[in-house]
Amino acid sequence: MRVLLLLLALAISGHGDPPFSGTVWVDPDIVTAADPTAFESVSYSGRGMRTIYDRRPAAWIQVNAYLFEVAFSDGTTAEFIVNPEFGSESAARVHVDAYAPPIGRLSTYLRKDMREVWINGGDAAFGGGNNSILIHTEYGQRTLRNGFIEEVLIHEAGHTSMDAEHAQAEAWLAAQAADGDFISTYARDNSIREDIAESILPYFAYRYRSDRITDLVRQQIESAIPNRIAYLDGLGLDWSPMLGSGTGVDAVETPGPLALKEIYPNPATHHVDVQVEMQSAAAVSVQVFDLAGRLVLERAMGSQAAGTVDLSLDVRSLPAGLYVVSVAADGRRVARILAVTR
Repeated sequence: MRVLLLLLALAISGHGDPPFSGTVWVDPDIVTAADPTAFESVSYSGRGMRTIYDRRPAAWIQVNAYLFEVAFSDGTTAEFIVNPEFGSESAARVHVDAYAPPIGRLSTYLRKDMREVWINGGDAAFGGGNNSILIHTEYGQRTLRNGFIEEVLIHEAGHTSMDAEHAQAEAWLAAQAADGDFISTYARDNSIREDIAESILPYFAYRYRSDRITDLVRQQIESAIPNRIAYLDGLGLDWSPMLGSGTGVDAVETPGPLALKEIYPNPATHHVDVQVEMQSAAAVSVQVFDLAGRLVLERAMGSQAAGTVDLSLDVRSLPAGLYVVSVAADGRRVARILAVTR
């Protein structure tokens, strides 16, 4: 871990300017109100004492809140905790109705650790983490009007459902170091706290919403964070309902003649299974390169039939670090990042 943090520090000191100041403001059409929502129902639970965070005093506060149970079609639920400052159940319900559908447009994965939604008045930034999403309604109404509400929520849900597992994972820090750049100045200036949240929205846009961003933005994302993209590819994230019917985008990219579907486990210590999809039978070879471009491992896998093929690779000879696994067949090549730990 200390080596990875040193590599990250060197990368930060040597990078160019990130392409964006903050990624939530890149494009309001990455996710829109016309996209599917998993929001299903809301019911009032009554009043109850809850501890929530309020950015206005920058403090944790205890309130006798209005409580609402919100259900989503994927079987998840969340308690919406509304500050009593709004004065009545009906006034509180207005805000629940405003934010539950956009939150339902987040993927099941991004909502997996979201247990509560805290709603306060005032003009202060949203927040994520603590198994919750924090909303301040004046700020929220502005993002509803300008179309950035879903983009802001994706960022905050990245904190809530991804930071704990990934923000300081060795493979993620190695990807940061390998990229040598950040997607935004906000991520660069807060490299541990904000990098996951700043990267997840552009990753989604790059991988699944390229028709909704400009070619320039797509190139900027690809150039700034290629190894982070590979890391996130390797997670096999569940993006439903964001990629549900009616979006015009398939949940899985249409495979070409050769597609690398998964490397598992990743990070790895001893052996990995490299799963590829082949449209026709061909001889297959696997090469592994270090980040300096040196070939460190090569295996001929023989002739493989069309379909899904599992290739077993022994990586015990490789030192800890980040590698590029390249699979070649029939004149085509696909690659993905692999992290090896010791």
